[in-house]
Amino acid sequence: MLYTNRMPDEWAGALLRRIGKNLRRKRIETGWSMNRMYAETGILAVTIKRWETGERAPRIDDLLWVCKCTGWKLGEILGGMRNAAGTDSRNTAT
Repeated sequence: MLYTNRMPDEWAGALLRRIGKNLRRKRIETGWSMNRMYAETGILAVTIKRWETGERAPRIDDLLWVCKCTGWKLGEILGGMRNAAGTDSRNTAT
């Protein structure tokens, strides 16, 4: 069976903005410029800028590579995402 469902455009846009915001926050917290990110990951500064602004979507393998090169956790970059019901997708059980 062919899977034809896709994420509504407003969800996709919100997801891209969240990932970009988290990438930028982690980069700044680390004290790195975009040029330093390039030096550490080999990903062009213009590409990083496009991710951070939500202009482009990073592929999952790119995010995994960034995490490997920087020591960041993927959950820190994807964190704060909400599910279709509008609630936080992280497990909050105690």
